[in-house]
Amino acid sequence: MTTPVKLPISVSDFKELITLAYTFIDKTLFVKEIMEDGAKVILITRPRRFGKTMNMSMLYHFLKMGEEDMFRGLKIKEHGEFCQAHQNKYPVIFLTFKDIKSDDFSSTITQFKEVFRALYKEHQTILKGDVLDEDEKEHFNKIIYEKIDDPTKLAMSLSHLMHYI
Repeated sequence: MTTPVKLPISVSDFKELITLAYTFIDKTLFVKEIMEDGAKVILITRPRRFGKTMNMSMLYHFLKMGEEDMFRGLKIKEHGEFCQAHQNKYPVIFLTFKDIKSDDFSSTITQFKEVFRALYKEHQTILKGDVLDEDEKEHFNKIIYEKIDDPTKLAMSLSHLMHYI
């Protein structure tokens, strides 16, 4: 009797894919291709449900500092020198708006606030050091505690986070 194939239907997180041992096509060399491209900006356009978020999640988990190694046995590991130089060496911001769905502006802003709150919470260890001055710490906390209502200031919060990191 053969073991049934476990397909990752509606799974877009690489860590979940690996942890729950889903069957998938190894696209880990995408990480090397992106890193060695040299372009300032890379636009990835694919049809809906084509794995864009999964590939970005894979890139995130490969590059992010402090991540466990979930790439054992995958194609990228055949490039040891590359992995040694880049795996888990960078502060990474992973942001997706794929779940923001709303019929009105107010609800959309609320959903954006939640996305940014979660993103800032993920990086809140930066508050413990002396990297940020008091104004920056105050701004950081305003995002975490959803105290910013101005859409323009909310939009700038991604730029601020990149600067903080």
